[in-house]
Amino acid sequence: MKKTVTKVLIIIIIGIVLGLGASFFYLSNRLYPGTTIAGINVGSLTKEDATDKLRQEVDQRTQEALILKHQNTTWELSLNELQYSPRISPSIDAAYNQRNILNLLTRKKLELPVRYAIDQQTLEASIATIAAQLSFPAQKTELQLIDDVIEVATGQDGQELAMGDLQKLINNSLSMLNFETIKLPVKQIKIAISASQLENTLNRAQKLLPKTLIVNIADSKEALDGERIIGLLNFNGGYDNEKIKTLISTYAESYDRFPQNALLKLENEKVTAFKAADAGLELKQELATTELTNALSILENLDADEHVVELSVVITQPDIVNQDVNSLGINELIGKGVSYFTGSAAGRIHNLSLAASRINGTLVPPGEEFSFNNSVGDVSYATGYQSAYVIKDGRTVLGDGGGVCQDSTTLFRAVLDAGLPVTSRRAHSYRVVYYEKGNFKPGIDATVYSPTTDFRFKNDTPAYLLIQTTTDLSQAKLTYEIYGTPDGRVSSISNHRVWDQQPPPEPLYQDDPSLPAGTTKQVDFAAWGSKAAFDYTVVRNGETLIDRTFYSNFRPWQAVYLRGTGA
Repeated sequence: MKKTVTKVLIIIIIGIVLGLGASFFYLSNRLYPGTTIAGINVGSLTKEDATDKLRQEVDQRTQEALILKHQNTTWELSLNELQYSPRISPSIDAAYNQRNILNLLTRKKLELPVRYAIDQQTLEASIATIAAQLSFPAQKTELQLIDDVIEVATGQDGQELAMGDLQKLINNSLSMLNFETIKLPVKQIKIAISASQLENTLNRAQKLLPKTLIVNIADSKEALDGERIIGLLNFNGGYDNEKIKTLISTYAESYDRFPQNALLKLENEKVTAFKAADAGLELKQELATTELTNALSILENLDADEHVVELSVVITQPDIVNQDVNSLGINELIGKGVSYFTGSAAGRIHNLSLAASRINGTLVPPGEEFSFNNSVGDVSYATGYQSAYVIKDGRTVLGDGGGVCQDSTTLFRAVLDAGLPVTSRRAHSYRVVYYEKGNFKPGIDATVYSPTTDFRFKNDTPAYLLIQTTTDLSQAKLTYEIYGTPDGRVSSISNHRVWDQQPPPEPLYQDDPSLPAGTTKQVDFAAWGSKAAFDYTVVRNGETLIDRTFYSNFRPWQAVYLRGTGA
């Protein structure tokens, strides 16, 4: 009996295997039965037949545009403009590649979308345009004090287009070749206030109106009077957290500051402070928000008309305080750089002088790296710089801070003279006439352009370094001096060479409406293109500390004239 059962099982298994084998053989170049793509039955078809059928259906179903609708308004998204392109072959391949023994045994139906390509950026821009037409923010109900009377500014519900949901709806339509009108997913933002909420809040406002909250931030004080306090009320018996966060953020903008070291300069061989050290302060905004909210609640329930709250801050002490000024090891001059700005426009002179003044007195601790961009700070009209002509994108144009590269170039020369390691330096694209005045050879320059291009060096001496600057308008001369403790190092610049020289192009004339008609002003000078290099060596007690070569690759540059077109 057992042998008979075993034989029957073997026969059944062989039948299943043979049946599966026959099925696999039959489906070797066919899609599984029951396979649909965008609802189109392509089951049991060869890849070629399925491709032809899907292409025909796509051509028949695809319309010129997607129709979007909200209430009585419709929008059309042109599929041509969106560059909508159904991908027939990849869709068939995706269905074909899902053939496996499990799907065959379970007879699982494969319901797949059509793959497609689309200009996603254009689609997002179209959706954003529709959202701008449909969306508007909710306006909260507010309490206002007008002529000593608390009045209610009634709010308004808002609405917004759920852009992410709309993206999904559009994707589903395009992938399933379903071009029925899409109902836009517009969400309503309800801010309704009940009569009891309004009455309760008005009562709270009347109680708070004569009161004041004193806010202490370190050594400073802010006073929130009743009018400002009632503006922080919400209609749920508490306070508007977002408004309080905004208020705390405003406090932080006013009071947060980095610690400032004492700025120093050398006078009569003695270091003295000319700007006192200042501790840093940071308002802990998250904690301060909670503290201010709690203080408002306390004030509301007090019989007194005034309450004081101390907001949490972190005080950071500077590294160098006033009493340290004579113990930094700044003994004598160790490096000096000069450059000349004869012929510079007034705006350019203003900018290089301003940058020099902001670097003047800067200390560089031992082992630290100096960054020109960080030391100068933001170079813009907002920080006091004027427009001056700069080289940008192959043209001489007006730009904020033109002339600041004179400072980075002069400091570069001082650093070389001091024998310090340069960690970041880039030459100008063109030979600049100002940097070759005073018999300086091409290539001893350094350009800066925040935040991408910086000039940096490291203080590898045992003491602090002090940078002092001098702008001599009578001689059109800029000087950078570096003071510190000499450690026996000696620097040298040698083997300066210039090669591959190329003549400048013909002069360039540009119209300038700020100059009277008939006048011409030269703002840039012709310069030969060339390659330049020099060797920089620093030796101390017979040991070579630095041995490197600085390279420059200058493009030929034309003379530039401004031709007046103004009245």
